[in-house]
Amino acid sequence: MNKPEVRSATQNTPNNLRKKVTREDFSKQIKKMRDRDAELVTGIFKNLENPATNGGRGSVVFSYKFYPGEENTIYELCDGERYTIPRGVARHLNNNCFYREYQHLKGEFGTQGVRTAFAPDGRLRTNTAQIAKKVHRYAFHSLEYMDDDIDMYPSNLAEVSLTT
Repeated sequence: MNKPEVRSATQNTPNNLRKKVTREDFSKQIKKMRDRDAELVTGIFKNLENPATNGGRGSVVFSYKFYPGEENTIYELCDGERYTIPRGVARHLNNNCFYREYQHLKGEFGTQGVRTAFAPDGRLRTNTAQIAKKVHRYAFHSLEYMDDDIDMYPSNLAEVSLTT
Protein backbone atom coordinates (compact mmCIF):
# COMPACT_ATOMS: atom_id res chain seq x y z
CA MET A 1 0.00 0.00 0.00
CA ASN A 2 1.38 3.40 -0.96
CA LYS A 3 1.13 5.94 1.83
CA PRO A 4 0.98 9.67 1.12
CA GLU A 5 4.32 11.37 1.49
CA VAL A 6 4.51 14.78 3.14
CA ARG A 7 7.42 17.14 2.47
CA SER A 8 7.66 20.83 3.31
CA ALA A 9 3.96 21.51 3.77
CA THR A 10 2.95 19.96 0.44
CA GLN A 11 1.42 16.55 0.14
CA ASN A 12 2.38 14.22 -2.67
CA THR A 13 -0.26 11.54 -3.19
CA PRO A 14 0.00 8.56 -5.50
CA ASN A 15 -1.83 8.90 -8.81
CA ASN A 16 -4.38 6.24 -7.94
CA LEU A 17 -5.67 8.37 -5.01
CA ARG A 18 -6.26 11.42 -7.19
CA LYS A 19 -9.64 11.41 -8.82
CA LYS A 20 -11.63 14.01 -10.59
CA VAL A 21 -14.92 15.01 -8.99
CA THR A 22 -17.87 14.68 -11.32
CA ARG A 23 -20.54 17.34 -11.58
CA GLU A 24 -23.09 15.08 -9.86
CA ASP A 25 -20.76 14.35 -6.95
CA PHE A 26 -19.97 18.04 -6.63
CA SER A 27 -23.66 18.97 -6.53
CA LYS A 28 -24.23 16.29 -3.86
CA GLN A 29 -21.43 17.76 -1.76
CA ILE A 30 -22.87 21.27 -2.12
CA LYS A 31 -26.33 20.01 -1.13
CA LYS A 32 -24.84 18.27 1.92
CA MET A 33 -23.01 21.48 2.92
CA ARG A 34 -26.16 23.53 2.35
CA ASP A 35 -28.24 21.20 4.55
CA ARG A 36 -25.56 21.29 7.26
CA ASP A 37 -25.44 25.11 7.19
CA ALA A 38 -29.24 25.26 7.47
CA GLU A 39 -29.30 23.30 10.77
CA LEU A 40 -30.34 25.50 13.68
CA VAL A 41 -27.99 26.01 16.62
CA THR A 42 -28.72 27.76 19.91
CA GLY A 43 -26.18 30.02 21.52
CA ILE A 44 -25.31 33.40 22.96
CA PHE A 45 -24.24 36.29 20.71
CA LYS A 46 -21.33 38.44 21.90
CA ASN A 47 -20.56 41.82 20.36
CA LEU A 48 -16.85 42.12 21.10
CA GLU A 49 -16.44 45.45 19.32
CA ASN A 50 -19.33 47.37 20.91
CA PRO A 51 -20.61 45.45 23.96
CA ALA A 52 -23.80 46.33 25.78
CA THR A 53 -22.83 48.79 28.53
CA ASN A 54 -24.46 51.76 30.25
CA GLY A 55 -27.92 51.03 28.91
CA GLY A 56 -26.75 50.39 25.35
CA ARG A 57 -27.90 47.24 23.59
CA GLY A 58 -24.73 46.42 21.68
CA SER A 59 -26.82 45.37 18.69
CA VAL A 60 -25.69 44.62 15.18
CA VAL A 61 -27.81 44.40 12.03
CA PHE A 62 -26.54 42.47 9.00
CA SER A 63 -27.85 40.50 6.07
CA TYR A 64 -26.64 37.04 5.09
CA LYS A 65 -26.86 35.00 1.90
CA PHE A 66 -24.24 32.36 1.15
CA TYR A 67 -25.65 30.01 -1.48
CA PRO A 68 -27.15 31.02 -4.83
CA GLY A 69 -30.92 30.80 -4.85
CA GLU A 70 -31.27 31.60 -1.15
CA GLU A 71 -33.09 34.73 -0.10
CA ASN A 72 -31.19 37.51 1.63
CA THR A 73 -32.08 37.31 5.33
CA ILE A 74 -31.64 40.28 7.68
CA TYR A 75 -30.59 39.57 11.27
CA GLU A 76 -30.56 41.89 14.29
CA LEU A 77 -28.63 40.48 17.25
CA CYS A 78 -28.10 42.07 20.67
CA ASP A 79 -25.09 41.45 22.89
CA GLY A 80 -25.56 38.77 25.55
CA GLU A 81 -28.89 37.50 24.19
CA ARG A 82 -29.73 33.88 23.40
CA TYR A 83 -30.61 33.08 19.77
CA THR A 84 -31.37 30.09 17.56
CA ILE A 85 -29.80 30.74 14.17
CA PRO A 86 -28.57 28.61 11.24
CA ARG A 87 -25.15 27.01 11.64
CA GLY A 88 -23.82 28.87 8.57
CA VAL A 89 -24.66 32.25 10.13
CA ALA A 90 -22.98 31.25 13.40
CA ARG A 91 -19.87 30.14 11.50
CA HIS A 92 -19.89 33.44 9.59
CA LEU A 93 -20.04 35.45 12.84
CA ASN A 94 -17.17 33.46 14.38
CA ASN A 95 -14.83 33.19 11.40
CA ASN A 96 -15.47 36.00 8.91
CA CYS A 97 -16.18 39.10 11.00
CA PHE A 98 -12.77 40.50 11.86
CA TYR A 99 -10.28 43.17 10.92
CA ARG A 100 -6.51 42.94 10.76
CA GLU A 101 -4.35 44.96 13.12
CA TYR A 102 -0.89 45.63 11.71
CA GLN A 103 2.24 46.50 13.63
CA HIS A 104 5.94 46.59 12.81
CA LEU A 105 8.21 44.18 14.64
CA LYS A 106 10.83 45.91 16.76
CA GLY A 107 14.52 45.48 16.04
CA GLU A 108 17.13 44.20 18.43
CA PHE A 109 17.54 47.67 20.02
CA GLY A 110 13.80 48.33 20.16
CA THR A 111 13.41 51.39 17.94
CA GLN A 112 14.13 50.34 14.36
CA GLY A 113 12.13 47.72 12.54
CA VAL A 114 13.61 44.31 11.92
CA ARG A 115 15.99 44.53 8.93
CA THR A 116 15.83 41.43 6.79
CA ALA A 117 19.11 41.12 4.92
CA PHE A 118 21.80 42.81 2.88
CA ALA A 119 21.31 43.68 -0.78
CA PRO A 120 23.91 42.35 -3.26
CA ASP A 121 25.71 45.73 -3.20
CA GLY A 122 26.23 45.52 0.58
CA ARG A 123 23.57 48.02 1.69
CA LEU A 124 20.81 47.14 4.11
CA ARG A 125 17.47 46.44 2.51
CA THR A 126 14.68 48.70 3.62
CA ASN A 127 12.30 45.79 4.04
CA THR A 128 10.82 45.60 7.50
CA ALA A 129 8.85 42.77 9.02
CA GLN A 130 5.34 43.46 10.14
CA ILE A 131 2.84 41.33 11.98
CA ALA A 132 -0.90 41.18 11.35
CA LYS A 133 -3.30 39.67 13.83
CA LYS A 134 -7.03 39.15 13.57
CA VAL A 135 -9.24 41.13 15.91
CA HIS A 136 -12.65 39.47 15.98
CA ARG A 137 -15.66 41.75 16.08
CA TYR A 138 -18.37 39.23 17.06
CA ALA A 139 -18.67 35.77 18.59
CA PHE A 140 -21.46 33.20 18.79
CA HIS A 141 -20.95 30.79 21.69
CA SER A 142 -22.97 27.66 21.09
CA LEU A 143 -24.87 26.10 23.98
CA GLU A 144 -24.88 22.74 22.19
CA TYR A 145 -22.13 20.17 21.97
CA MET A 146 -20.51 20.79 18.58
CA ASP A 147 -17.25 18.83 18.64
CA ASP A 148 -17.85 17.69 15.06
CA ASP A 149 -17.85 21.26 13.76
CA ILE A 150 -14.35 22.45 14.66
CA ASP A 151 -14.42 25.39 12.21
CA MET A 152 -16.95 27.18 14.43
CA TYR A 153 -14.08 28.32 16.62
CA PRO A 154 -11.84 31.05 15.15
CA SER A 155 -8.09 30.68 14.99
CA ASN A 156 -5.94 33.42 16.46
CA LEU A 157 -2.91 33.01 14.26
CA ALA A 158 -0.64 35.97 13.57
CA GLU A 159 0.65 36.57 10.05
CA VAL A 160 4.18 37.89 9.61
CA SER A 161 5.11 39.44 6.26
CA LEU A 162 7.76 41.64 4.70
CA THR A 163 7.04 45.16 3.50
CA THR A 164 9.18 47.41 1.37
